[in-house]
Amino acid sequence: ERAGINALAICTAPYKNARNEIAKCNCPFSEHRDEAAPGRNMRERFEELLRQGGITRPNQNIMDRLHKLNNSVFISASTPNDAVYWYEWTKVIPKTATRERFLNVTGYQLDGMHPQFDGILLAGDDKGQLYMFKQRPHDSNEIIFASRVNGMPFVVASSYQYAETVDATGETHSCGGLLMRKFETSLSGNEFQCSISYLLLRCKSMIIAINSMHTEGIVHMDLKETNIFVRSGVWFVGDFGSCVNHGDPVRETTGGCYLLSHQE
Repeated sequence: ERAGINALAICTAPYKNARNEIAKCNCPFSEHRDEAAPGRNMRERFEELLRQGGITRPNQNIMDRLHKLNNSVFISASTPNDAVYWYEWTKVIPKTATRERFLNVTGYQLDGMHPQFDGILLAGDDKGQLYMFKQRPHDSNEIIFASRVNGMPFVVASSYQYAETVDATGETHSCGGLLMRKFETSLSGNEFQCSISYLLLRCKSMIIAINSMHTEGIVHMDLKETNIFVRSGVWFVGDFGSCVNHGDPVRETTGGCYLLSHQE
């Protein structure tokens, strides 16, 4: 018997591939374009949409780069959400040299911004398999703890890829971070009806995941719906940027962790 339960969103949310967004605007993934620039009034119109979307003072360097990457979006963007999407997309897309190094190191082609996860890039291989890439310094807290939890049950098993090279001008190029299989969504954002048995099974998997971390002396410190990811109906714990070792002092909090006592 299925009971209507307002559980948090799982993998039924439609997945919008960023490549489709790029294709809609007919823009090659390149910073070298020689198309005629849209009229100044189109850029001003785009900036007005940004202001309506909450970006009151658009960075002109980002606007210039958006023009190089995809100037047709100044014309095609019709809502504040459209404008904000492309502005944020431009902020996180690595430059051409870094994308080429990423491809050489990992074998994956960066393919735009994930439509649901802020700051997460999409990547793909030559077989059509999609991945997510989260840029982080190689010595960041998140990278260190992700390497320790790799392989634990119901924990995001991220492979760590990192390369750093210095070109002829002395400029350092990095393509470090977490590379992981693509997740459709997290538990945040929507309501979904599911059976009690399914919900209990998935919650049990989260207990297994957290227990496995605690066994290794790792405390997550930021367990919430946005950090539980979903792939094919299975839940996974992720985002280890706030983790600490058991017994270490806690020097900062994210403000997003909700805890219940054992009695509750």
